[in-house]
This record gives sequence, structure tokens and C-alpha cells, in this order.
Amino acid sequence: FTKSNWSFEFTWFEGVRFSDNNSLDATSKADTYNLSVSIDRPTFVNFLNSHRTFFFNTQWFFQWIDGYERGFVANGPFNMLATFTVATGYFQDRLLPSFTFVYDFSSQSGSGLAGVTYRMTQNFSATVGVAGFFGHYQTKTPPLYTIGIGNRVGRGAYQAFVENGLSPIRERDEFYRRIRYAF
Repeated sequence: FTKSNWSFEFTWFEGVRFSDNNSLDATSKADTYNLSVSIDRPTFVNFLNSHRTFFFNTQWFFQWIDGYERGFVANGPFNMLATFTVATGYFQDRLLPSFTFVYDFSSQSGSGLAGVTYRMTQNFSATVGVAGFFGHYQTKTPPLYTIGIGNRVGRGAYQAFVENGLSPIRERDEFYRRIRYAF
């Protein structure tokens, strides 16, 4: 009916250790429930490529942290990350452009990944691409015991700052090129 492929995967992890700023030993255990949903749909877009389909793929990752506490450094108790990819082929699949967008809803971080591969022969190909990332700091409850002695003053004095999701790599934008020979 939808002309698409759907797949689901569910996992449960018992007693995962989380950093907990309200705990005396700075950690707490909680169970995590994870659900992954993937949807693929090849679709003809005739005015862009009348000879090949565009491959559309989206993946959704849902997480529930059972036992989530306010002092956890990780986001929660509900987290969600999504990806969306579009790819196609031109000139008998010698020219292969693709684009992927990733977004983490809890941390409001993500990336855009674009690339073009040209296959000279069955064994030899060249790829160029760009990867751009975005994100920001988040404020969390400060730990009960700090590592260093400090005099907290000013705005945000009684907050701790963390980078969750894709935020830690937000300044790692890159342009890449790759030449591959398979034998």
C-alpha cells in the first residue's frame, strides 16, 4: 500500500550507569528502552532523474530512561534522534550524489552530510563531500562535589554546562575527498 519498507528494532538495557550530579558517588543506574524505526522508499522523480529512482530513507531512534533523575547529565527521560537520507544515481550509476540530515531533538543538535561519488570503473571511484555540524551547550544541575575549588559568581553561577547529542563535534565541520581502489 505505501510502497515502502519498514523495520523496527527494540532493545532494553538493564542497569546502565549514568552521570548523576545529585548522587554522592556521581553515578546512578537506570534502565533504558530503545526503539528504532526505519522507513525506505524508492521513488521516481522524473523531472530530476527519469532513469533511476531516488532512494529516500528515514530512521527514528526513541529512548526512554526508566529511573531518570533531575541530576543526570544526559538528556531525558525521553530522547529522540532522526535521520533523513536521499540518494540517486546518474549516467548508469557512475555519478552518485547523496545527502543526509541528522537531528537530535533533546539537545537541538545535528548535522548535514552531502557527498558525490564518481565511479570511473567497477574498482576505482572518487568521492568529494562536506559535513557540517551544529549544537550548543545545555545547562544542568551542578554536581554536589566539584573537582576544583571555585568561586561561582555571575550569570549561570549555579549551573553546570554539558554538550549532549552531536554538540561536542559542532566545530568539526569538514570537507573531504576520497579515492578508492577495490581489488
